[in-house]
Amino acid sequence: PTETRTAEQSSPNLLQNQILSAVTDLILRMSFVSQHRDSRPLVILFEDLQWADDLSLGVLETALTTASAALFVLATYRPPYDPPERWKRFAGYHTFGLSPLRPPESRQLVADLLGGQEPSERLMDLIVRRSSGTPFFIEETVNLLVDEGALKPAETGWELARPEDALAVPGTIHALILSRFDLLPAAEKEVLQLCATIGTEVDGAILEEMSQELWSDRRDLKQVLERLRAMNFLLG
Repeated sequence: PTETRTAEQSSPNLLQNQILSAVTDLILRMSFVSQHRDSRPLVILFEDLQWADDLSLGVLETALTTASAALFVLATYRPPYDPPERWKRFAGYHTFGLSPLRPPESRQLVADLLGGQEPSERLMDLIVRRSSGTPFFIEETVNLLVDEGALKPAETGWELARPEDALAVPGTIHALILSRFDLLPAAEKEVLQLCATIGTEVDGAILEEMSQELWSDRRDLKQVLERLRAMNFLLG
């Protein structure tokens, strides 16, 4: 209780430093246990650095600069983000670029996204051609076509429900996601906007409290969240 009151009374910068210190201390403790109990380093994965906040980047940098810790840190990011130049001088720092998917790999990903059903050649060629081998672009293109009802299951696999020249598939990831957002019902849009104000990780209790003005029934929020998860707008 005392620590809770102290945190609540702290300034934002002080609170951020306290969180950074606590998380760093936890990583070092876990590293020590992993090294001495399992005789191997602690593996930490940081995903999507291009969206990371300053606190997360601070935790990562502290982990990279702590010589006493037995850590294997793996971080992923997408261009145009580039890690700070000073990180590249750290011992053991390596960068590995992932090439775009080749056409056969893109075709396999499309089939996997559609539940293992092979799409028609026309549909497959359309998605592979427009995606340029970018996995996330492929996924969002398939999601958009499904959301729009432009894809329909057939005996021979998935088929386009309208002519190719009638499809409006955006040319960027950002535009793709916005197009999918525009197709959502009002309730789903409102929940996503609330989530965006909270951050990339959303506490259920906070979201529930903020959404009380929108819905009086908790079941309504639960149903909206389930639909958003099913559409891959939310994870977890």
